[in-house]
Amino acid sequence: MFKNIVFDLDGTLFNTLTLHMDTIKSVYKHIYDQEITSLKILKSSRSTIKLQLRDIFRNRLDQAWELYIRRFNEAIADGMLTDYADIVKVINQIHHAKKWDICLFTGRDIRTTSTILE
Repeated sequence: MFKNIVFDLDGTLFNTLTLHMDTIKSVYKHIYDQEITSLKILKSSRSTIKLQLRDIFRNRLDQAWELYIRRFNEAIADGMLTDYADIVKVINQIHHAKKWDICLFTGRDIRTTSTILE
C-alpha cells in the first residue's frame, strides 16, 4: 500500500532565511549599487520568491531573478546551507524504499531545489 508524504522545503526541511536574505542583499547591491535593509526585504515577503523579487526589483525583475538563482546556488555549493537533520539522506531512503510517493512543495525554481537536495 502506497502512502503520500508531503514536504515543504523552505523553513521546514531547511532553514534558508539567512541565505535568502543575504542573496537578495547581494543582488540589490549589484543592480542598484545601494544597500537594502533586512526590514525592507521582510516587508516585501510574498507567497513565492519570484513575487517577492518582483516587489523589490520591479522593472529589473528578470535580471534580479537570474542573478538571485545563480548566487543562491553558488552559496549552496560553497556550503552556506547546512543539512543539520540529514534530511537529504532521509528523503533518499524514503524514495528508495518505494513504499511512499514523495511530494515537495517549494516556492523555489527547479534548478535551486535540485541544488539544495544534492
